[in-house]
Formats: sequence, C-alpha cells, structure tokens
Amino acid sequence: MFSVVIPLYNKELSIQDTINSVIDQTFGNFEIIVVNDGSTDCSAEKVRELGDDRIKLFDKVNGGVSSARNLGILKAKYNWIAFLDGDDLWDPNFLMQVNNRINEANEAIVITTAYAKKNRDSTIVHRFLPNIKESTYDYFQMINEFGGNISCSAICVQKKTLISVGMFNEKLTHGEDSDLWEKLGRTTKFHFIKEVLSYYILDAENRAMDKRSNIYKTRIFNINFSTLTNEEERIYYKKAILKALHRMCRNGDFKRAYVLFKRHAGFITLFDVVSYILKLL
Repeated sequence: MFSVVIPLYNKELSIQDTINSVIDQTFGNFEIIVVNDGSTDCSAEKVRELGDDRIKLFDKVNGGVSSARNLGILKAKYNWIAFLDGDDLWDPNFLMQVNNRINEANEAIVITTAYAKKNRDSTIVHRFLPNIKESTYDYFQMINEFGGNISCSAICVQKKTLISVGMFNEKLTHGEDSDLWEKLGRTTKFHFIKEVLSYYILDAENRAMDKRSNIYKTRIFNINFSTLTNEEERIYYKKAILKALHRMCRNGDFKRAYVLFKRHAGFITLFDVVSYILKLL
C-alpha cells in the first residue's frame, strides 16, 4: 500500500539504520524505493547488503534531493507515498498510524505526524508537538496558528496528487519541501497526527554541510506572490520571510539578508522587520 521514497547521497554510516526503521514497521505492506543520487561513498553497497526484496535501488547522476525524490515518486507502484531522508528514523508504528488515519479520514490526501529532533544516542533535543488537536486542517491556517513546520520524513501523500502539483521543484536547493507543502496546501487539506512518529537525527553525517546556500536558489527568495489566494497565505509568507531575515541577521549573514529584503520590499517593510525582532526580545 505504501511506497517509501528515500533519497540517498553519501549516507553510508546511517542508511542501514534508516531502512531498518522501515523494515521493522508493524504495518508490512510497503515497498522501499532508494534513489542513489550519485553517492561517492559506499552508500549503495550498504543498501544492497540488507538483501530485502522489498528494497528497490535506483542509481542516477547527482542532481539534488528534489530530483531524487521525484524519480522515486515516478517509480512508486503504490498510491500512497511516504518520504524518509537517508539519515532519519521512523517509530515502528509510523505506517500503521498513517494507515489508520487514511481509513478513518476519507477526505485526507496528505497525512503528517509530529516529529522530534534527537541525537544519534537517542537523546531528544526538541519535540515538534504543537498545541494542536488531531484533526484535518487548512495548511496555511495550521502553520499560522500553531507555528512550527512539517518534516519531509513525517508526511505521506497520494501519488496522483504529488504529480498534479508538479512534485518537488528541482530548481530549488533549499526549502523545496516547504514549497511542495505550499502547493499541496492550495489543493487539499492536511490531516495531522499528534503522536511523535518520526525522528530527525541532528548529528547525522554531512547534515551540517552548505548552511549558507545560494540565496537565489532558495524557496524563500523565489516566492511567487501572484499565486496567493487569501489572507492566510499572505500572513504565512510574511512570517516566513521575517523569520528568514531574523535568522540571517542573527548569524551575521547581513549580505544575504539585504538581498532577501530587497527582493521582497513592498510585501514587507523595514517596520515589519523591526517589529518582528522586538517581539522576540
């Protein structure tokens, strides 16, 4: 019933743990699609060592995580696609809980769960469990009201819906996941599972690489305001830009902050920026 899509790039130390967290699921009706995005280490060999018939490994020239996920979507044979990054982990009941919600919430096309950040020694650093009841929500309203974000390793979407909205934007190097959630948010509702069922591993290999991305290839720079349809979206994007500006300034990245502010001048003002920062003090 589920196609689990795992993009893989130089994760030889973590990929087996990630795949085993799928193999150990209490719900067993799934396939695992691993897309090796031109790894230069022994990642692909580590996948082959597992020797499970449910694992399908596809090799491609390096093109970025979006191209790897998109290939996985197209190769999937099941209607429901769950994403899992090559250094993240699932709770054993992730697929079982998602399957239960699919059967209970017939209108749901996107299912997402709470998640937590933890170190590889299993120490929980932060739980993304907002003060929100389990229900079906408008995406933009949900994020505006409760804050936080959605992890790519904690979401399941119908394949036909992913294809209909254009899948992941391969031109973006950062924020491609949020860009997709936003496209989905304009077409369907999100069903939120309150339980923590996915884990983002903070000290995974090469996770800290390239923190300062090319600003011109980020989702936050390339927001298309002509697609905005209501006030909830405008509030959502204003908060997203202000949050990004604050983070850049806090990190001393004033050049990129200026480029971003100049890009969206008019949609946000200097007064908006100052007001946002003062609220955080």
